[in-house]
Amino acid sequence: MAAGPPIQLTAQVRTDSPDPADPAEVVVVKAPLPPLTPEQSNNGTLTAIPSTITSVTLLAANPSRHGFSIFNSSTAILYVKASTNGATVSSGFYTVSINPQVYYEDPYNYVGIVTGVWASANGTAYVTEYA
Repeated sequence: MAAGPPIQLTAQVRTDSPDPADPAEVVVVKAPLPPLTPEQSNNGTLTAIPSTITSVTLLAANPSRHGFSIFNSSTAILYVKASTNGATVSSGFYTVSINPQVYYEDPYNYVGIVTGVWASANGTAYVTEYA
């Protein structure tokens, strides 16, 4: 595919109101962000879940959850699905794969059901839920 002519973009700082009739106009609003307050938890519940080659619930849905972590002590990959859709977790349909002897921490404070399945059944997942 041949390259077309270069496109020249120009920008202009406006001090007046945006033009609602111009769909290409981009408006940048600069406002101070509120301070971030991290979620804190005084309660961590650790559960040891034996590995299996069929889908297993690692965590039930919990609207009070502030986060969770998983340590895969197995020698096989653990496929984890954090989703409320009905499809079963598998090596071809998952949210994150956790390699053997690897720690994973949920970065999104997900509160729905968490399921998992291993590539082969040997070992344990240590799942900690923070609420």
